[in-house]
Amino acid sequence: MHRGSYYFLSYIIVMMAAMFSLSRAETYGTSSLLFLNEDPSPRCFSMAGVCSNSTNDADAAYNNPGLLGHMTESAISFSLWGAADGVGKYSFANAVISAEQYGSFAVSYLGYDSSEEEFYDLSGNKYNLTLQKDYAISGGWGIPFDERFFWGFNVKSVSSSLAEKYKARTMTFKSGAVYKSLDDFFSASIVLDNFGGTINYRYEDEKLPSSIKAEAGFRWQRRKQNIYFGISGKKILKENFIEKGAGLELELKNMPFSLSGGFKQSYNGSFITAGFGLKVSGFSMFYATQFPDSFGSPVYRVGISFNFSEQRDRDRAKVFRERKLRLKPEKLEMIDLRNNEKSFINDRGKQKIRIIDSVKKEEKKKNTQQIKKNVKSSSSTSKELNKKKKEKKEVYWQDWMLLP
Repeated sequence: MHRGSYYFLSYIIVMMAAMFSLSRAETYGTSSLLFLNEDPSPRCFSMAGVCSNSTNDADAAYNNPGLLGHMTESAISFSLWGAADGVGKYSFANAVISAEQYGSFAVSYLGYDSSEEEFYDLSGNKYNLTLQKDYAISGGWGIPFDERFFWGFNVKSVSSSLAEKYKARTMTFKSGAVYKSLDDFFSASIVLDNFGGTINYRYEDEKLPSSIKAEAGFRWQRRKQNIYFGISGKKILKENFIEKGAGLELELKNMPFSLSGGFKQSYNGSFITAGFGLKVSGFSMFYATQFPDSFGSPVYRVGISFNFSEQRDRDRAKVFRERKLRLKPEKLEMIDLRNNEKSFINDRGKQKIRIIDSVKKEEKKKNTQQIKKNVKSSSSTSKELNKKKKEKKEVYWQDWMLLP
């Protein structure tokens, strides 16, 4: 087993121990900062929270910082959505910078605003009041552990305001690890979120909604489409329930569209999720929705993202090679060669034709030069002969004049 594998297993053990400690220390209840458990990625949201099978997805890298170590592109993303009550609003912004051999860094913002509501005081005067306004600013970093293991962490600064009067701040962090096969066709992950930190509005400390999440996913590459499938389980340590989800995505290779859907069971009900995406070069837009199985209104969210380089597997392989990996770049280059075999053969054919045309032109040029040289040489020889003949005639004429 590689050294990175031992590190990864040690990390998993520490994560599980931390989860066990937190689950014993906390009591069941509901935190006022549940916005920290929101899924800001429309694509992952449409797949019932499945994210670990993503490649170069900035939003997914926020959900699990372990994917930061797997990212090879720099990207930015934005998303907006409404709360289930139809009043509150969420916003999210994220930026990922790929630092080549140093891994990837990320900076993000997640905010919640309950919007203003009208109230009347004892005198009958009307005034507007924002019941809750929260935001979290975070920074993260991710690197490869080994050829197949990737790790990352995210530190958050959380600020919350209740009724515009009671304000509190705290720090917390998120850490995640991802296993991906060399060809990225299989993935598994674990992430511990909102670990540590308490919030105190006035009198009593309240712990954040810490959670642990595990995922597994597969990817199949077909001639005309890519198929993604994954399952996930998430436990908010304060809740006596495990949130479960399964998602599927169909990505069309010859068209810039993708379709996705999923089913999720949460502590507040069961939901069907769906979404579609549009991708043109490095720009992508995704729309997702979630429908409850019984009562309640559907929830919608939309997001856009831009990757600064449209990279193929062979380009990703160059970045992984700069990060001191060897097996994974070789595998990705083989996949790129197989997936682009037809274009590769066409390119080689065109290259051979160019070489043959170049050789023919060179031979034609040489032949033309040789012909010109021969003509010039022939012309020169002809002039010499004419000159000799003329000299000979003159000599004959002079000799004739000297005859008696």
